Amino acid sequence: MSKYSSNKDLNKFIRQLVGQGWVYVRRRKHGRLTSPAKRLTTTVPGSPSDHRAVMNFKKDIQRMTYQMLMN
Repeated sequence: MSKYSSNKDLNKFIRQLVGQGWVYVRRRKHGRLTSPAKRLTTTVPGSPSDHRAVMNFKKDIQRMTYQMLMN
């Protein structure tokens, strides 16, 4: 089991995405999450300091998923 972030809720969400076909690549300070279609990527914070980080990250993924469906 990989650790994607120091935030447990973010870890759980990313684990679900990886199970759905998303690809996680560890970088120096942040990870990179790539959609199953390999067209869209987002940065994963290693140690989020914002209390809304998980909510904002989920919203970013939701927008990316919508874009994939519309294209």
